[in-house]
Amino acid sequence: SGLLMSIIRTLAASEDDHQRELEKERLEEAFTENDEKLDVLVSENYEELAVTIKQFGKIGDRISQSRQRIRKVKESLQQCKSLLYCRQDEMRKLWVEGVEHKKVLFLLDQIERVKEAPQKIEFYLSKKHYLHATELLIQTLSALEKELVPVEALNDVRNELISKKLAIHDTFISELHRQIYVNSVNAGMATKPDKQVAKIRNAAKLERRNSGEEDGRIDDDPLNLMTVLVESLSRLHRIPDMIEATKVKMDRHINMIVTHATVEVTDLAFDDENKDVDNPKRLLQLLNSLFKKFYCIVAAHKHVLKDLKTAITTSDLDTQLYDMEEIWAKIQSVLQNLLNDYLDADNAAVTSQLSGLSFTESAISMNTYLREQRAQKRTHSVEGKVCKANPRNITLIFGPLKKFIGKIEDEQDYPDGKMCALHEYITDYVQDIFIRQIQYELKKDFDSAMKVTDPLKVLADLATQQSLGNFKSLLHSAVVADKCLWDLYDLTCSLDSYHDHFLTMACSLMQEYKEMSIQSYRGVTQPESEDQQIVSASWVRQSEVTEVLTAMDNWKAVYSGRSTQQQLKPAQIKAVDVNFIKEAQFLMDRMEGYALAKNSLIEDTTDLKAIASLHESLEWMTGRLGTFVTSIQKYAPPDTLSMLKKLAQDYKNMSEICLLCLHIEMRLHCFYHLVPMFLNNSYDIRGLDSMEHDFQITKLKKDISSAEENLSVSLNEKKYRYVFEGLGHQMAAILMWGAKHIKRISPSGVKKMCRNVFALQQLLTNLTMSREPHLDMARQFYEMMYLMPDDLQAQVVEQGVRYSEEDYVEALNLLHRSKPGSGNENAQHARVQRLKGIVQEQT
Repeated sequence: SGLLMSIIRTLAASEDDHQRELEKERLEEAFTENDEKLDVLVSENYEELAVTIKQFGKIGDRISQSRQRIRKVKESLQQCKSLLYCRQDEMRKLWVEGVEHKKVLFLLDQIERVKEAPQKIEFYLSKKHYLHATELLIQTLSALEKELVPVEALNDVRNELISKKLAIHDTFISELHRQIYVNSVNAGMATKPDKQVAKIRNAAKLERRNSGEEDGRIDDDPLNLMTVLVESLSRLHRIPDMIEATKVKMDRHINMIVTHATVEVTDLAFDDENKDVDNPKRLLQLLNSLFKKFYCIVAAHKHVLKDLKTAITTSDLDTQLYDMEEIWAKIQSVLQNLLNDYLDADNAAVTSQLSGLSFTESAISMNTYLREQRAQKRTHSVEGKVCKANPRNITLIFGPLKKFIGKIEDEQDYPDGKMCALHEYITDYVQDIFIRQIQYELKKDFDSAMKVTDPLKVLADLATQQSLGNFKSLLHSAVVADKCLWDLYDLTCSLDSYHDHFLTMACSLMQEYKEMSIQSYRGVTQPESEDQQIVSASWVRQSEVTEVLTAMDNWKAVYSGRSTQQQLKPAQIKAVDVNFIKEAQFLMDRMEGYALAKNSLIEDTTDLKAIASLHESLEWMTGRLGTFVTSIQKYAPPDTLSMLKKLAQDYKNMSEICLLCLHIEMRLHCFYHLVPMFLNNSYDIRGLDSMEHDFQITKLKKDISSAEENLSVSLNEKKYRYVFEGLGHQMAAILMWGAKHIKRISPSGVKKMCRNVFALQQLLTNLTMSREPHLDMARQFYEMMYLMPDDLQAQVVEQGVRYSEEDYVEALNLLHRSKPGSGNENAQHARVQRLKGIVQEQT
């Protein structure tokens, strides 16, 4: 068509016929060319074209037929329209009747569904399909309040469903609480396959069987059920009621958790072979169980709060939610009440707040209820508790409590320095109640051990000493002090947050025991009379004495692994003798011109035993305190460690003072009894009546035997030997020193002196189990008195030098005094000079 219009425009615009002719010729050529092409195409596609023309013909025929049928239909419709118009009223009536019948059928169907609704709702509830039950209830009530209002026959059903609607939200809230406080706990505890949880799991299975909820017929996922219940309550527009009920019943449900956990622990305790009603480990078991349950409850509440926020946002409600701080606050409050009871914070049994709670309100089964009742009856001896109330229960539960408190403060994101309520309660309890209780108990035990008439004479019982390492004479006070010390160590470890308090108490305890020990020691060694002084106690306070004595080998042997004298080699025995001789001479020099009174000695040998017991106890305490210091390294600050180490050193020094005092005291007894034998005395005995040993020897033997009797049961072998070994050397030194004070000595006097030596030797042999050869030298010294003055020089030449030059001179002088006709002073002087020359030559 476009080409045609172009040609027309060209012809119309032509100026003359010639141009038109040219255009005509051009068109004719084009038409001719097209005809030729068409002929070629027709010849090439003849068959297809023929078929197409044939098909086109058929289509044309069908179109013609269709037009004829349409025409007939139009005519028929026109006729129908004419006829219907004639019967318009009858048709309208039939249409109205049809609509009415449809409505009746719809209402009948609704009535049928309404009649079945209560049963279906109960079925859904039994299957825990709470959302289905909620939707059906809402839809049914909506139908009853609209289309079915006129149906009076449905009034009973209507009233039943209205009542159900009013009650179902309470059912949902109770079920939600059950999921939070029971099922979520059971599900959480089921991951802990211990004996206690097995009992819980069995109880839960029993409960499900009794309620017909088992074998997969219900959805047992607590979190999923909580979400469904919140959504159901939201659709019932009962979210505010649910929030309020949760707040109101929160305390009751948490208390019920404590009751159930208590029953579970007491059940286990009843089944346990050890039925000790006062076992604090059960309180620890109870708290560990409660902590796990509380974690499950907190997790459940977090899930519910998340669902509630979604429901409130969706429903655009204006209501106030509870928060996790309220949950933790309730848990802490319940725990405080529980701890207040078991820790005896009010110093009285607290009536349980859980006793009046109904078990059925937590939806537990009757079997579970009866089981718990039986358990409470079986544990009636502890009034339904897992153990007796005792402040020391805190030591066992402090660690888990501290961990639980840390969890609370982390969950609540407390800033540094701020404490949760439970943390404040524990802090106040420990600082204001428990530490004071410990101080009271320690003081009571300490005073009972120390505030006695003779604390140094009250020993620990044999069984206690053996259990501590077979010590011979530990003081009861030392054992009590040690018990208190290690009790404080246990408290330091158990309540590590308060280690400063307990370590300070330990320092005070050890300082007080040190002062009491010093006081007790002074009670024995420092009489009240001002003119009375115990010499041995006075000497051990003088550094020049203690430095000399502690430098001796016999002192060093006490604290080394040196063998006894019987096991030493000859060379070692000689070295020991030299040590004893050196010590004996040191004391002889100090006693030169020193007069001992009777009241300057410790007369009561039981006091020696007391000092020995104090020594052993202080030395033992030194080791115990050293072990204590090592054990508290990770707790104690440097100043506390330094103080305790100093106290340990003070104990060591005090124990050494006690041992040195005993050592010196025994030697002073020798001076006290033996020195008077020689002062202004004469052994010029002429008859046989006085041949027995001197009465001073008898007294000395009595003193030493009594001392040995007391010290042998108080000192260990090394210290016993330190006190008594070397006494023979001291006695020998005193005996030989006495020669210069004897006016004259006769052969009978020499025999008496030998008897004195023999009596002492016999005494010491029984004590030290050695012959005490140095007393042999003392006897042999006096046997030289049988000689004449000139014979003494020959004996020195013949036997060699056995005594000191001074001893030989005093022996010669005594011979001159005892042998009439020995010569004048010049002769005596000449003999002395010759004797000195011989001794010097021999040495």
